[in-house]
Amino acid sequence: MNGGIRLSDMDMITTIMLEDSISTISVGMSSVIGTRKEQQDTIKADDDYAIMENGKFIAVLCDGMGGLSGGKQASEVCATHIQDSFHAEECEEDISQFFRRVIVEGDRKVSELRNESGEPLGAGSTMVCIVIKEDELHWSSVGDSHIYLIRGNQIRCITRDHNYSMLLEEKVKMGEITQQEAETHPKREALISYMGMGGVKYVDINATPFKLINEDYIVLCSDGLYRTVSEEDIKNIVQGIGEAEDAAECLTEYAMRAHKMNQDNTSVVVIQYKN
Repeated sequence: MNGGIRLSDMDMITTIMLEDSISTISVGMSSVIGTRKEQQDTIKADDDYAIMENGKFIAVLCDGMGGLSGGKQASEVCATHIQDSFHAEECEEDISQFFRRVIVEGDRKVSELRNESGEPLGAGSTMVCIVIKEDELHWSSVGDSHIYLIRGNQIRCITRDHNYSMLLEEKVKMGEITQQEAETHPKREALISYMGMGGVKYVDINATPFKLINEDYIVLCSDGLYRTVSEEDIKNIVQGIGEAEDAAECLTEYAMRAHKMNQDNTSVVVIQYKN
């Protein structure tokens, strides 16, 4: 995206916290079932921190996959485990190490789910998670749910989709297939990494936390949103409304107003950071 937020730009940002400075966040969450028979998304976030003095905040969004109630169970188990583990910590575990640990544990818990007959449920879930510690944003991702950072007049998706298109793009670079063949491949959207596969293959974790600045917004969403609503519309809705709770509800309502015949579950978490 021309003129977009670059990781190198964010790495160079320095935020000076004055003695009388108070960092605050507000949180909004919204989830709709779409035209599906069951809600298989799970979203969890801490309550708003009125004052984030030495505080930490976590938000998790999981999009389940699986027949019957499998996807619902998978997303609930994954999201609950991550949030509960975060608050159960008594020591100051490095956040990137925390992500690595709970992703391995969560993947195992989902892969071990059984149906009423005791057979493997065969369900899975995507996962995106953010942690805010003081003025720093830490994030992790497995699958194809998205995290967006909105800053000024720019929006940037800071996650990548762990689907077959990743491998196809590598084949394009190696000259094995053409760009057109990659873009039209029937399995392009198939996930190649997700929670519950019994050995997550691809995990993205930011090595260096992003420095948040006043009026930054972070948006976590399932593919029901970004496959229906453009990035520009996401940015305009969030900034135009301002309040995180109202913005989250407006985003899911906007997706539903698109009247797609096969509208997926759509879930959103909007976080506004102020200092």
